[in-house]
Amino acid sequence: MPLRLVDSVCHPDDETNADAWFADATTAVLLDGATPKASVTVSPRANDTVWLVQRFVELWPTLAAEAAGVAERAERARLALRGELDGWCAKAGATPDEGPFACLAIAQDTGARIELVNMGDLTLLVRGGDGSVLRLGESAVRELDRRAIAGIERALAAGVAPHAERLRSIAPQLRENRSLRNVLPGYEVLEPSVCCLGRFQRWTFERRDVRALLLMSDGFYRLVDTFGAYTDVSLFDAVERRGLAPLLSELRAIELADAECVRHPRFKRHDDATALWLEPS
Repeated sequence: MPLRLVDSVCHPDDETNADAWFADATTAVLLDGATPKASVTVSPRANDTVWLVQRFVELWPTLAAEAAGVAERAERARLALRGELDGWCAKAGATPDEGPFACLAIAQDTGARIELVNMGDLTLLVRGGDGSVLRLGESAVRELDRRAIAGIERALAAGVAPHAERLRSIAPQLRENRSLRNVLPGYEVLEPSVCCLGRFQRWTFERRDVRALLLMSDGFYRLVDTFGAYTDVSLFDAVERRGLAPLLSELRAIELADAECVRHPRFKRHDDATALWLEPS
């Protein structure tokens, strides 16, 4: 009885998208890479963050037989990524002033159980057999983001415009927030130079108690936590009723209608948006 990918969206569909995903009969993986701030790119992809997430999903299926569990498998992928990044740095004769990093969530169907692991601010919704919806995935970065958004709101109240200027006003806080990754408890992310083991949030469910899963990057979950168009329950209801593509279109329409981020204060006008809808079939 495989883990079935019912539907997926990943936008934009181009080489700059720093989200990536993979799904097969036993696992599903979702990564959301941080916007690169490094002054140089050493990898052959659009930037080193895109390289990180794309190479992880390329490596993932090749490591299935080599690890005891998904956390161990992620660590093997990380070690391979570290070696490759070191090689790219040596070839370029340069080291980025900030290395690439990403949030990472993995779902595994063991046959008897559904196991979920997460690091970063990805959102995982679990639809129970009774129809209830449970949200998983907490990260200290959410509170850091809330504080930075409060800074944007203060700039708005003070009449600072345009949005780019409001964003510049909180740039020091954003830099400080990024520096806390894998330092501040609860702000763990996938980073080639930092061991994964012991850093994941983990949950286990009896397979019979899980009807469906939604794995989402924060760009897609904006429909709930930024724009307030849905609750966790109504979002899952809409996905099951309409599929993911109409919801992605709705998300982009909301963003376009508030291009200066006034009605809904946020960092980016548009963010990479990915969602996976899975069912233990």
